[in-house]
Amino acid sequence: RHFEPVGTKTCQILLEGSFNGVLKEGEHYISVKKNFSNLKEAIDLYLDIDSRNEIVENTYAYISENHTYKHRVKTIINILYKT
Repeated sequence: RHFEPVGTKTCQILLEGSFNGVLKEGEHYISVKKNFSNLKEAIDLYLDIDSRNEIVENTYAYISENHTYKHRVKTIINILYKT
């Protein structure tokens, strides 16, 4: 559910978390603490067009280079044929 926004170059504001180790806080999404203590800062960062665009472009490039279906199929094939 997080790849769709990346594919459409949409900046995500997410609760802090690991997201299967794929998305990194502050690099691939704007993080909000679970107690919402940094909500204003997260919104301010989102409203900063240059910062938001940098996050979007970095995330899009990272996912395109490392986490497409092609990459996943290749990984599975490599695992299956490593006998």
